Amino acid sequence: MNAIEIKNLTKIFSAPAFKNQPKVTALKNVTLNIEQGTIFTLVGPNGAGKTTLIRILAGLTSLTKGEVKINQLPLNKKTCRKIGLFTAEIKGYWDALTGYENLIFFCALQNLVGNQAKKRISEIVDLFEMSLYILKPVYTYSSGMKHKLLLARSLVHNPDILFLDEPINALDPMAARNFHQLIRNRLNQELGKTIFLSTHQLEEAQEISDTVGFLFQGELIWQKKANLFRSKQSNLLNEYLETAGQV
Repeated sequence: MNAIEIKNLTKIFSAPAFKNQPKVTALKNVTLNIEQGTIFTLVGPNGAGKTTLIRILAGLTSLTKGEVKINQLPLNKKTCRKIGLFTAEIKGYWDALTGYENLIFFCALQNLVGNQAKKRISEIVDLFEMSLYILKPVYTYSSGMKHKLLLARSLVHNPDILFLDEPINALDPMAARNFHQLIRNRLNQELGKTIFLSTHQLEEAQEISDTVGFLFQGELIWQKKANLFRSKQSNLLNEYLETAGQV
């Protein structure tokens, strides 16, 4: 079964009021199906429309035309409850609070309170191995710890589908690899979460993904099984550069 179905999705941004500027087409007739329980990675240059697509799928930005289904149901407030969103570009925590206090707050936003919230936080702390620092103020955390906290925040309501928008920016190579292993081994393989990831880290994307798609100037140029890149000499980087040079 498909977890995400996108059909002819187009997004056009109008110029700001009183500005004599043309409309901008951010996405053009994007059609894509993502199987339940798989990792789909979207790659492409800056400005390709990756973040816009994720924001639409997460219910934060409206589409201009087309159709989106989540677990075979139209995208709406109810189906958005099945979605978690991680983006490292937006600070989603309070430095002065502990990690635990942050998670208590985000549980409350999802109507999880009291013992129910405590139980869920305990599950997440165990899942992400955060027990050694979860009671410390967030300003004492490393970048990798803060990333785990942001990821934990996106999972407090136990969503079926997780959107990750360039999650490893600013992480060192070891922290980035550990973060990707956490996504693949724990969230995807153990818990069966469907993962939609956008990244510029092509080597990691090649290793952890089931399917990779290339977005360029708002168009989905291709989507291919990731094992094709793992089983031949020409890797994802070569495919990326070759495609970008031809379109």
